[in-house]
Amino acid sequence: MITTQDEFDALETEWRSLLTGRSLVMEADVDPQLAREVLAIIGRSYPWTSTPSRRSAFLNKYRATFIVGLCNTAFEYRLGGMWPFVEEALGHQLPQADQIILSDAFRVALNSFGLSRFSFPRRNVDEILMHTGIPGQRMDEFLELLARRAAITEGLDGRQFCQWLRRTSTHTATLVHKLDVPTYRFLTEGREIAEDLVDRCLDLLEVWSSNGVDAADVAAFPRLMQPDLLRGLEELGQKRIARPRTRGREIELHPRLVFSASEGVEVSLPPLEVLTEDTVWWTVRGDDLALRLRADPPWPGDPVEQIRVPVNRVARDVLVQVSPGDQSWELPLIDPNDPLIVFDGQTGLLLPPRNSLPRGAVWVAAPNPDGLPLEQLLEYDGPGLHADIVDSPLGWGDWLFVRVDLRDVAQFRLRGTTPWRYTSATMRPSIILPPAVAFATAMDGEGVYGVLPRITIPGAPSIGTESPSDGVTWRLSIRRASDRSSVFDTTVVAERSPADIKLTDHCDKPLVGAFDLEVSGPLGRGTRRRMTIVSGLTVSPDVNFRRMLSGHDGLEPASVEVRCLSGVVTSHSSLVLGRRRSTAALEARDDEGNSVAVSIRVPSMSVALIRAGSEGVASTTPLLVDSDEVSSLSVRVRHGSVDEHPHLVAMHGELLVQTLAPKRRRRDGVSDFTLAEIADTVGQHEVLDLYVGANGTRTLVARVRPRAIVSTVGREGARLLLEGLRTDEPIEVGIYRRFAPWQPPIVLTADQGAVVLTSDLLYEGELVAEVRTQDPWVPSRWSAETPSTSENVFRVAVDQLEEPHEPSERGIRSWLAGMEPLDVTPQNLPLAMSLYSGSTLDRFDQPGSRLRQQLVAAIRPVRALVPNLIENGSVLDPSIGLIVGADVATVAPGTYRSTSRMWDFLPGIAYLTLIRSGPEALVSADADACDRALGNVFSEFSKSASDPLANVGRFDDTTKKLARMPRERVDALWRVANCVPTSLLDKDSRAAAAKELFDNRAEATYDLRNGLHMLDVVCSYFEKVYGRSALTPIRRRFGDEDWTSLPAMSIAFALVARATARSAGGAARLHELTRPYLEVLARAAPGLVQQDLVLADIWIEHWSRR
Repeated sequence: MITTQDEFDALETEWRSLLTGRSLVMEADVDPQLAREVLAIIGRSYPWTSTPSRRSAFLNKYRATFIVGLCNTAFEYRLGGMWPFVEEALGHQLPQADQIILSDAFRVALNSFGLSRFSFPRRNVDEILMHTGIPGQRMDEFLELLARRAAITEGLDGRQFCQWLRRTSTHTATLVHKLDVPTYRFLTEGREIAEDLVDRCLDLLEVWSSNGVDAADVAAFPRLMQPDLLRGLEELGQKRIARPRTRGREIELHPRLVFSASEGVEVSLPPLEVLTEDTVWWTVRGDDLALRLRADPPWPGDPVEQIRVPVNRVARDVLVQVSPGDQSWELPLIDPNDPLIVFDGQTGLLLPPRNSLPRGAVWVAAPNPDGLPLEQLLEYDGPGLHADIVDSPLGWGDWLFVRVDLRDVAQFRLRGTTPWRYTSATMRPSIILPPAVAFATAMDGEGVYGVLPRITIPGAPSIGTESPSDGVTWRLSIRRASDRSSVFDTTVVAERSPADIKLTDHCDKPLVGAFDLEVSGPLGRGTRRRMTIVSGLTVSPDVNFRRMLSGHDGLEPASVEVRCLSGVVTSHSSLVLGRRRSTAALEARDDEGNSVAVSIRVPSMSVALIRAGSEGVASTTPLLVDSDEVSSLSVRVRHGSVDEHPHLVAMHGELLVQTLAPKRRRRDGVSDFTLAEIADTVGQHEVLDLYVGANGTRTLVARVRPRAIVSTVGREGARLLLEGLRTDEPIEVGIYRRFAPWQPPIVLTADQGAVVLTSDLLYEGELVAEVRTQDPWVPSRWSAETPSTSENVFRVAVDQLEEPHEPSERGIRSWLAGMEPLDVTPQNLPLAMSLYSGSTLDRFDQPGSRLRQQLVAAIRPVRALVPNLIENGSVLDPSIGLIVGADVATVAPGTYRSTSRMWDFLPGIAYLTLIRSGPEALVSADADACDRALGNVFSEFSKSASDPLANVGRFDDTTKKLARMPRERVDALWRVANCVPTSLLDKDSRAAAAKELFDNRAEATYDLRNGLHMLDVVCSYFEKVYGRSALTPIRRRFGDEDWTSLPAMSIAFALVARATARSAGGAARLHELTRPYLEVLARAAPGLVQQDLVLADIWIEHWSRR
């Protein structure tokens, strides 16, 4: 209790120190009860009957005790007006005149102590309530809303929460979200102060959800809030609300607007593909801006490619959407009422218009269509504006971009507009990053640091007439980004002069991983930074920039040495980046087992083709450019040195025909060249080689060629005429016999636009001619298969088809030409079988599926010859699909004596045709062959009639997760699994066969649209013939979707085929129905069907004996 004037004066002096340098009045570390007592004393001492000037002077004399008592009283606001609470505390009614006097005195005191200012229409009430923060009686509603939002929003932070709330109306906030108006106003207008308070509450909710909280956990909050926070959390625990998601994430989850002098305004997209392990599609839209980008998940060990989308059009808002998930973010960029854009000078992040600005460097962008000088464009309050103007980014030509130092600027604005942008009255702490480790990046694409940063703590502020404060306490902490566990935590009390703290002196243990560095103090005046640290890491390559080699040989190799601090080990101490290798993965680990992956990359030369609406993909080999598209393309070349003055040289053979200067040069050693400038030259020469020349060297970066070399190919007797030839380079023509696709192409060199056909080509009915240029840079082989028609592939009619005299080919040409049905003989059977595989039969006028049906139907009458052809080598590696379709799979056991060649090539078919009366009756040689080719599982299964690996290859929930990943990601995981197939029925062989079916599941599922129905029919048949236990091998492979039941279909239809081979009643008729389905599966996964035929034969034999 205060009893004397001296006690009151001492309290005034003490509280002035507590207020100076804070953000809000409520941050003064004052006993709330004492503050209310003080306001009551002020009410009794206030000169109620004196002149307004004396009343104002009284409040100014005791301004610290006055505003602290006023805000502590207003903190108890519930509903209705604020003044009744103040009148009750003062013990006196407040006429309108005194309300104005108190409000004016409050604002004067705020300026005196350097506290935050807010501008509202109701200037006598709203600013006072802002300095109370969230009213104590409404804390529970705020915490409940924040907890609900945190439970559904991954990686929620204070800025995102406040921006989300700002987009809702007051009506929605009060009726739907149960917030009162002062709370809504504080969260939406409180700028960085509200964002900081929400961040601290989110941290508190995370602690509460895992361990509960006590008084020590709320120590980071103003004393005034602490009781209501504990009460609100206690009430929250009694409600059925989902727990907030953990905030520990090593990657960002939300897009950000950023600026750099070299790249301009960009949208930084978070690497969500890492979390989803799936391809992510981004859509970025704005005024006159529309881009769609694909982000594939990185391969294991590869870094995340940081995606930044240039905002090369002036836009009020940028809408970012992502799928899958259909999540969207609206990123405000330009406020029509305040078109000034400000970015943080250190991080480059956009600073919202409502936020106060740091007393340091910022980037400022202002509309300047008239080209005014900076002094006429900006209006500011301060002795001078220290500014450096930079080049305007592409698409922002009418805007001025400037780096401004705000240390001597209190406020500034665009001349002619109303709102001011305020500079913080006090200096904020800074995290001074050391240079990042050269040639190393974290897996999120950010830099890696070998040492901890420095922290600068501002000195105790001296604002206006107030003496310096000596009570501002700052908390420094380092936490692991993955789980928020504390690595270092300390407090620093501000001295009279700024403090420069080297974290290395305070935290000397080696650190490895991603960390969050936080400096917190008065609300809204802290700072935080996420960084990847590997203590002592240095990377030393033998070259600092890798240039493209001549031709298509990739990049010049680089050797890299890696060193770390004692206590940190790396997976490699030296690395070699070969010609085709741009990055290498490195793992660093400390003594405690913490590890982090680091990507080693030496900057290299690259070239990319830029189209409208697309940034292109960088390549380290020369690009091939269609001459018909040059007018709409640009070439982006990364040449490395900022000091180089590159130019693009267009060569036609040995003749230099044009030189281009870069349209745009960036500060990171990248230059853009507009190919529209060479459009006339391309029209004249058609064929050009583009070189980038700098410092006396030239590197081939692109080759301009017409996509269509000729317009058509005609015939004149025995000559083929290349009409409309568009190049003077040497031309080759590959001639394919359309109805004899097994014959290799005949390659002829063009002479004066024509080639001469040999006599044997004239009677093939139709030829296919592929026209190519002879390319010394990219020599390529001619395809063995007949190419499909394209710009440079033409079908040419010749004389009427005549069948050759060779019996091995007779009749097949006429069948493919549609002239006669196929007649398969022992002589042409090998050739007929060779046509089944691949895409040969898909290149004719009839559908390939129909031709295969005709082919297998023609082979069935002579299917008994197939094993002999395999055995004597006439047919190499026949398709299992053909084996099934031609009913070789239904050959009865004992019709053929398998030899070593059959066991080597088709062990499953060798077993099916083996002479035996049962597994125990095999001669020793055959038994040894079975054990060797089929594996130990065969012996165990044959004796016990129980397949120990029946579940291997089943498509389960894990398989469905893999189905959502891109093919490259699945293949990478498969390589990590390191399956090594040995015998036909071992575990790895079955897994590999199932992987083959998984890869081809889409096509197989389409072709087996009625497969589930047929599967039910098969199950009914086997239950009726062999009993319910016969369904075991099928049921162990069942899935819950069409494609996940493909393995079950494979074993079921294989059982029907082997039941047919053993003459089971009704099986042959059922096989006629299931054979097409089993053939489809055999084409998709031949290994699986071969395994299932063996397993099915063992099952059928067992059930038959039983």
